[in-house]
Amino acid sequence: MAQVNEGSHADQKTTGRTVVGLFSDRARAEAAIRELKGSGFADEQIGIATEEGKGHRLVGALAGMGVPELDAGHFKGGLGSGGTLVTVDAGPRTREALALLERHGMDFGPSGLARYGSSSLTASREAYTGRERRSWRDPAYAGPERRLVAVRL
Repeated sequence: MAQVNEGSHADQKTTGRTVVGLFSDRARAEAAIRELKGSGFADEQIGIATEEGKGHRLVGALAGMGVPELDAGHFKGGLGSGGTLVTVDAGPRTREALALLERHGMDFGPSGLARYGSSSLTASREAYTGRERRSWRDPAYAGPERRLVAVRL
């Protein structure tokens, strides 16, 4: 079931980027794709390739999407090892697609998220400790709870 949606990627500076990555496990790729669709990404925006199909022709198309040669070679090796390559023509929703795919464990290749102008989307978040970090009692917090409390007073 090799499928690659080869739309026009020439105007990526204004519309966003095509996100490309590899899943070592097909079930994880399918779960990520289900979540992408549930988030409003259309079938036409999502491509998938496996070694079963014509993965070598897909890998050649990666250069046309702006994927560096080192990453394309990495993805080709991953396909040869039974991995599943997923592409998302995310347009202006690139950051959203990256975060979703990162949560599902997508391998973005040797360039990683730096290719998209980000080192990590989730690693910079603090681990949740079980306590709220902000509350209406904190004078520096201007969130909705504080505004509502101020209205009631």
